[in-house]
Parts: sequence; C-alpha cells; structure tokens
Amino acid sequence: RASIRIKFYCNDNDVARNSENYVAAKIWLSLFEETMREIVYMGEQAGLQTHFDFSIEGPELNIFGFSDSMKNWVPEVIKRIYNFTITDDLMDSFQNCFEAQKKKIENYPLIKPYSQTLDGLKLNILSPSIDNFDLINHINNVTIDTLREFGENWLKKAHHEWLGVANFTA
Repeated sequence: RASIRIKFYCNDNDVARNSENYVAAKIWLSLFEETMREIVYMGEQAGLQTHFDFSIEGPELNIFGFSDSMKNWVPEVIKRIYNFTITDDLMDSFQNCFEAQKKKIENYPLIKPYSQTLDGLKLNILSPSIDNFDLINHINNVTIDTLREFGENWLKKAHHEWLGVANFTA
C-alpha cells in the first residue's frame, strides 16, 4: 500500500488577498473535481482512494491505495490538471459548482458558532486578509469567463512536489 500527496504550486493570482480570486480558486477546484469523476471512479475500481484539497498555493491531491495501480493512473491525473481548461461545454457543471459554493458561503452565518470558529480559523491561517463574510460580497463577480481567465493564469507557471509513503515487503 502507498500514499502519495501531490502539492501543486501555481501562480499566486493574489488568492490569499483577493476575495474574488479566492472564491474563483475554490470553484475552479470544484469544477475540476466534477470533470474528474470518471477517472476517479476508474481509480476506485483499481483500489485507489482520491481526495482533492484546496490551498492558496494551488490544488492538492492525496492518493491512497496499492502502488502497482498508481503507476499509470497518477500521471494521467497530473496531465489532466495541467491541461484543464474551462470550455463552454462545462457551463452546466460551472453553474452547479458555483451554486454549491455560493450556498456554502451564504449559509456560513447560519452554521453553529463552533463550526464558524473552525472554518474561520482555517481561512484566517490560509488568507489572513479575507474573512467568510467578505466572500459573500464577491462570489457574484465570478463568471465562467473570469474563471476561465483565472485558471489560465493560475496554472501558467505551475509546478508540483510529491511526497510518497509506501509499505514494502520482500
């Protein structure tokens, strides 16, 4: 069994300081995950578990499973991240991801205070100049066109680092 964590470092696009770009990054990752459903399912059939995470530096990918299943699957996922472009045929998926993110942001004031503290703390550590209430004011500025432009700039000079842990037996 093996565990691989791949951290992508993208152009900063001012994600840590700009609420609109922060929301765009979260929607971009959500839209990417939506387009990856088929390949993630194929990975699951090969015994791999996949989890995408958000970070202000770029997407993070965590993969757990049998190392022999990873050798062809992981390079395909990496290639898809670097080649991901937002086309007009993703409009329905964009709307779904946008609405889900908007609902999450707008419902933030309604969640239990201890959950607000945890979410607020995570956001404050990642992006000290942005708060959840500020995101409400900026989410409607994100369109498929601004997201397309954001994605092209965000991945322009991206690179990635791997951290792998495996269990070897002789």
